[in-house]
Amino acid sequence: MRGLFILSNTLRVNKNIYGFEVQMTSLLADIGGTNVRFSFVKGTSATLLKPESYKVADFSTIEDAVLNYCSKHKISPTALSFCVAAPVTQNEVVFTNNHWKFKKDALKNFLGAEKILCLNDFTAQALSQIPYFQNNNEKHIKTWCNEPTSYIHKIFNGVENHNAPLFVLGPGTGLGSSTLVPINKTFKALEAEGGHIHFPPTNNIEIELLVWLQNQYGSVSAESIISGPGLENIYRFLISRKKGPALKNKNQEPSTLSAENIGNLALAGNTIALLAVNIMFGALGTVAANGVLTTGSFRGLIISGGIIPKIPTLFLKSPFYKSFINNRPKYLKLLKKVPVYLSSDPYSGLKGCQQALINPFYKNQINFFTSH
Repeated sequence: MRGLFILSNTLRVNKNIYGFEVQMTSLLADIGGTNVRFSFVKGTSATLLKPESYKVADFSTIEDAVLNYCSKHKISPTALSFCVAAPVTQNEVVFTNNHWKFKKDALKNFLGAEKILCLNDFTAQALSQIPYFQNNNEKHIKTWCNEPTSYIHKIFNGVENHNAPLFVLGPGTGLGSSTLVPINKTFKALEAEGGHIHFPPTNNIEIELLVWLQNQYGSVSAESIISGPGLENIYRFLISRKKGPALKNKNQEPSTLSAENIGNLALAGNTIALLAVNIMFGALGTVAANGVLTTGSFRGLIISGGIIPKIPTLFLKSPFYKSFINNRPKYLKLLKKVPVYLSSDPYSGLKGCQQALINPFYKNQINFFTSH
């Protein structure tokens, strides 16, 4: 869960390819629960300059953090754009995973800015994918085996339908989703809360997992299984069923291991941890197929988020793709035509900021305040 904002100064103003004014220097910031990343770009350039990361805990307010970075790099921001992992329609933004909060108009006025735009955090993730697919650029995306160090790979082939949307889905602290709809040579990112759909079990162990979670929490969302906390839920469930040997840890009870520890144990070949990871990725395949079919995203599926880049080999060997295409025999041929991409860009939030600056669909959002 994180927030993100853009500031830009108005020393000079250019027109972008859509005819909208874009300030020449734009400061980008990606705010998480623990860290905040800053960078800036010149004009409509996509090149990130001077990226730096700071601890949120080191600053009492968001204003302090912004002023610290701007002073260091001698930037005078006059426009701001935020992305937060929370509803963005209200004036006040309150972070649930750190101590910061702000009012959009008050922050804009405090910094002497002219504009402020708030975006959903996963909308920024989706926007960051646009350069890879604009003007049919996906033909240049390499496969995982050919270029494993690239920020985006094609992991399963298909047939690109350039008139159809792209579905973006990403497990991390939560489960984010968005749909990129092609319009007039660019894309509009549709904000969504796909992680909060009901979890759809497709086999006996998933049904048992669903019942186990319902007994604890009542309603069970997809995010309750397909996320970092979701992986921890699955692991606790498997321990409770005694489906594998209890893990020995001097500092933690086996049933309370973190998602990171479970992933590391799975990489080391631990049976129960590997089963937990496979259950999560199998469920991801089911939810991904539901999203593609619901939104008509036959141009492709993009998997992003913070979990898979840490354990990509486990993901590629997991039941993900089998679940994606096989759980609906009637639509197997259709889903096999959908290309699947893996995005692992650590700067996707910052790049989504930059894309928001030049994307025409964010010019007139209701939460875009302009000074009079």
